[in-house]
Amino acid sequence: MEEEIINPKEICRLGTDIEKLFEYTKDTSLTLSRTIDLLEPIHNSSGITKKLKKIKKGAKDWQDRLKTKLKGKGKGATPESTLPEQLRDNLRDDAHEWKIQFENTVSNFFIAIPEIDLPVKKLRKGPEAFLSKKTSKKLTDTQARNLKEACDSLLAGNCTASEYMALRVAASMLKEWYEERPVGEISGSWDTILTKLGNEYPKKKPRELKSLDYLLERKNEVMNLSKISSQSDAESTLRYTFNLAEKVKKVHKSGTF
Repeated sequence: MEEEIINPKEICRLGTDIEKLFEYTKDTSLTLSRTIDLLEPIHNSSGITKKLKKIKKGAKDWQDRLKTKLKGKGKGATPESTLPEQLRDNLRDDAHEWKIQFENTVSNFFIAIPEIDLPVKKLRKGPEAFLSKKTSKKLTDTQARNLKEACDSLLAGNCTASEYMALRVAASMLKEWYEERPVGEISGSWDTILTKLGNEYPKKKPRELKSLDYLLERKNEVMNLSKISSQSDAESTLRYTFNLAEKVKKVHKSGTF
C-alpha cells in the first residue's frame, strides 16, 4: 500500500472550512464575493490525502463558475449580489457531499489522542458527562449532536472544528434565551447572532451573557480563514459552552433551549 504524508492541521482546517461553507449556504443573504472567499481555502488546501483531492477540484470548479458570473457573463452580477437560490441550493448539496466524503475518509485514519486537560473518559461519553441530567435533557437534538462532535473533534486533535461546533451551540442557546425575553427575535447565522448580542449589550450584561466578550473574541478568531485554534482555545470554549448551558437552563421556561 502506498503511504501518504499528510498534514493533520490541514486536514483539520479542511473539515472546518467545509462545515463553514455548508452552514453559510443556508443563509439567503449570502453574496457572490463571500461564497468565493469561503471556497478559497478548500480549493487551496494542501497536505491532504489524495482521496480528498476531488473536494479541492469541486471547490475550484465552483470558484471558476462564480468568477465567470462576476466577469459579465452573468446578468447584472456584482460582488455584493446575493447568490441565486438555485445556485445556493446546488452548492449546499455539493458541500453536503463533501462533508460526507470528508467524514468517511478521516474515519479510517489512525489518530493519536493528544494530551488534554479535560478528562478523556468524559469526552468519550460526550456532553452528558459534563452537564447535569436536567440540562442534558433540555438540549435540542442538534445541540446535543454538535456538542458530541465538539468532544470527538477535541479527542482527535481537531481543535478548530471542536471550537467551531461549541460556538455554534453557544450562539443557539443565547438566541433562544434572548427570544424568550420581551425584546423580540434575533436572526442570522451563529456568528451574526453573537455579533448582534455584543452590539446590544456593549457594557452592562445580564448574567447569562457574562461570557459573551470571550465568545465574541473566539468567534472572530474562528471565522478568520488564516487562523487555527489551539488546544487551549478549544478546551476553554467547550468549558464556557458547558457552563453557559447550566446558566441558561435555569431561566429557560419552555423546557428546551
